[in-house]
Amino acid sequence: MELIWAVVVLAWLVILVMAFGLAGMLRQLRDLQVTLRNTGATTVRRVPESIRPQAGTSFALLLLVDETCTVCAEVAPAFGRLAAKAPADLDIVMLSYDAGTTYDAPARVRKVADSAAYHAADPGWRPALVMTDAAGTVLLAEPVGSEAALNGVFEHVVGARLVEAK
Repeated sequence: MELIWAVVVLAWLVILVMAFGLAGMLRQLRDLQVTLRNTGATTVRRVPESIRPQAGTSFALLLLVDETCTVCAEVAPAFGRLAAKAPADLDIVMLSYDAGTTYDAPARVRKVADSAAYHAADPGWRPALVMTDAAGTVLLAEPVGSEAALNGVFEHVVGARLVEAK
């Protein structure tokens, strides 16, 4: 019987130590939140010059594709078709990390193979639609896992650009 009591007491001690550890971590997290709120710190992602909007355009709309991505094979041709609907101040770019990615694109779509730029703009999924301004700041990063998703995000971006242009 004494062994059972010893195990129960030991288990409660472990639970108590874990509770104090959790309380300490939560306090540190709150302190960090207060510090960040007071400093106004934000995370701004910028992309390299190679994928920033070219002269005569204000924004770049990038489709990040990968040769090993099967969904990219479906989305890339649709992106090329949608490029014709884009306003003139929107630089349309198909970005891959190596020159081996061979998706067809119309002349309106600028194809860029740049691994450093790809990793700077990469939100962590493929295919992704990323929008940047002239300073290279990432304004939007959305997954486009199907042609329908691409159409929805593209129409949202183009619709917003047309409203701003008026």
